Amino acid sequence: MGTAADAGAPQARPASPAQPRTALSAPVPEVPDALPDAKGWGSAGGLHYLELVRGEARASETLPLVILIHGLGDRPRPDWLEVIDFDNRKLRMILPQAPTPYGDGFAWFEYRFRDQDPDALAQGISEASERLARMLNVLQKQRPTKGRPVVCGFSQGGMLSFALALRHPELVRYAVPISGMLPRGLWPERLPKGKLVPVHALHGTADTVVAFDADQKLVAHLRQLGYPAELSVFEDVGHTISPAMSQDAVSALVRALGM
Repeated sequence: MGTAADAGAPQARPASPAQPRTALSAPVPEVPDALPDAKGWGSAGGLHYLELVRGEARASETLPLVILIHGLGDRPRPDWLEVIDFDNRKLRMILPQAPTPYGDGFAWFEYRFRDQDPDALAQGISEASERLARMLNVLQKQRPTKGRPVVCGFSQGGMLSFALALRHPELVRYAVPISGMLPRGLWPERLPKGKLVPVHALHGTADTVVAFDADQKLVAHLRQLGYPAELSVFEDVGHTISPAMSQDAVSALVRALGM
């Protein structure tokens, strides 16, 4: 994955040039489960999260749930709404915070796509996706939710969106990975029995942080197995969320939520 500058917050503009790698700090200790406070900060499964309730809905209402997973060096921020905007529909957004401080933000795992260590990357994605799965299990009890949640993430968050869809289909109903991929060690070998989570991936062809072809090959493999997977291609877009990508992501998520 990229650095805090080139793989952090989703932006509707070109990503910054790559900077020297930032060292990871010690992970933040796991926190006890807690309902959101007045500012929307809660915790579930050992992870902090920010809750945003949209469309003038009350937090106590039973609402569709969207999980937005940030990238490396980023953090949960309300200005995600400037990029992923659901047109004031009634829903609940949960923005989980990665456990390990990294630069000005946080990291889900240490290894990056460009480190060329697929085994270490696979281990990091696996461990982080299991933590998120624990969080989702707790959230289903904490927050009144209409159906299973949909997940969307950028960069490291895109990788984790793939992982949750493939490893925990019982927890999510739809996944929109943006600028993500999975190393081959995490590719399914056969179509599993039971639920299959549709995946709508988005990727720019000019991405120099998480290569477009890695995502393309993964989606082609999933389709060959019989997964409901598709890839929206954005020509000449780098490691960022362009306005067109944002519109595509929102349309996919709205369809998945039946809104």
